[in-house]
Amino acid sequence: MNRKAVAGVVILLWVAGFLWMLRRNSGGDVNRRLTEAALHVQPASFYYTLFYRGNRIGAASSAIDTLPAALVAEEFYTGSFPSGDCLIPVTARLRSGLTRAFRLTNISLEMARSGIVSKSSAFVQADTTLIVTDRVSADSAASHIFALHSALLAPALVPVAFMLGEDAKVGRRERFVVFNPVDRKPEAHEFRIGRDSLFTVVDSASHSADSSWRTAHSDTVRAWLIGGETAGVTAWVDREGRIVEASTAGGLLLRRTAYELAFERARRK
Repeated sequence: MNRKAVAGVVILLWVAGFLWMLRRNSGGDVNRRLTEAALHVQPASFYYTLFYRGNRIGAASSAIDTLPAALVAEEFYTGSFPSGDCLIPVTARLRSGLTRAFRLTNISLEMARSGIVSKSSAFVQADTTLIVTDRVSADSAASHIFALHSALLAPALVPVAFMLGEDAKVGRRERFVVFNPVDRKPEAHEFRIGRDSLFTVVDSASHSADSSWRTAHSDTVRAWLIGGETAGVTAWVDREGRIVEASTAGGLLLRRTAYELAFERARRK
């Protein structure tokens, strides 16, 4: 699986947070917005099915948990992923820890593809330094140090901070710095809100007579189109900044659904 394909896995799992943003010069304003957004974060887990050119190829989950002194976010994917002309087995997990003021403290990415496991992790020291560690082998690791000049966010939590910080007005722009888990370094790009639309989202499932899972209930969710500098990616997020649907020009489609329809169907494949 080449570097481009690895990036594709991460983009689809955390696409709304991977639309790069431009660095804001006024760090104090960003800190204020992040603190305000953190007050409105609610613990929740969402589940997704990943399609490739119309065929189901995997399942993903995105969860945020609120603890007394921290926020924890975890994204997970299992299934197949296109690499060249074929599909290969991939499992990926991105875990992020933040303070209750929405400052990133640590992040780790573990990915297994075709039996090859890669791991990387990073932590923020004194709000000014990012230390990234790549696990080269079982007993060898390489570290890289980056200076930070403003608050750093995990990819999946950028849209959460963006949508909860102020009203979801079409055309509103915001600037943050986000950790790029593919290149393992901070990146800075622009983030903006586009038009809104209504989506019908499956939120529960039930067993049918043949023991397969079927849709039990659907609900209508309003979502906003999120734009940035990642060409070929379309992402829709709800009022809380959680992904409703995302797609790429290459034929990948990530769609929110009930847990059973995502993961139980994936296990039965």
